[in-house]
Amino acid sequence: MKQRYFQSLNHLPDHFERIEAPSIWLRDFMPLQRQDGGMVGFTYGCHYMHDFGEEMFDPAEIWARYDLKVNRLPLIADGGHFIETSRHWFASEAIFAENPNYLKSEIHSMLTEALDKPVRWLPPMPDDFTGHLDGVVRWFQGNVVLVYDWFPCHRLRFWQANMNCILRNSGYKLVTVKTTLSDDPISAEGLSLNYVFDGTTFYGATPEAPVPQMPYRYINAPEVLAEGGGMHCITYNYKEQPNQL
Repeated sequence: MKQRYFQSLNHLPDHFERIEAPSIWLRDFMPLQRQDGGMVGFTYGCHYMHDFGEEMFDPAEIWARYDLKVNRLPLIADGGHFIETSRHWFASEAIFAENPNYLKSEIHSMLTEALDKPVRWLPPMPDDFTGHLDGVVRWFQGNVVLVYDWFPCHRLRFWQANMNCILRNSGYKLVTVKTTLSDDPISAEGLSLNYVFDGTTFYGATPEAPVPQMPYRYINAPEVLAEGGGMHCITYNYKEQPNQL
């Protein structure tokens, strides 16, 4: 972990526990946590990590340090590829490309059984090298999910219409959140949905609050945004109680 990241992390309140790890991207290498407390983990090492020279390591060592009992699946995936709601897990179709040795039906069955909840597959944003969903769609409460307001680019509008259609057909009400994408294809600047929620307050690296009626704290983290992530990417919700974002 590079020292330059600590300046931004220190802006988070003290109840965010700091851990020692080879990477700041906690959300990606830590296991998914189901609402019943069960944990599901993957192999850490997606294609984009090789392309950008990210450090590879076995996250099981960190899981063991915190005595996490993880059901580890033989799949390559990141935590950012998933979003849990009260009724489903949303999963990014980018996972299929990361695991060419498995049929899509095999991956779907494996995840549905392990996550103990129906899986809804969503297309990742075009040109997003990570294929993640956590900066694209977020569950808010009940059947409400947050999505971005319509993009002017035709390719993004087609992708967004497809994703929104899947969400509505799955029984969700969509609330749009304004955003402005950076011209830098790597930067996460402007991705206001890449926030973390601690049960009371939203914390994000964009000045605009994703949900104006909720308490929000802006965390100035330009170096994290420049590396392609936000507050959700560098935090991990370890919880025993259900119904948190």
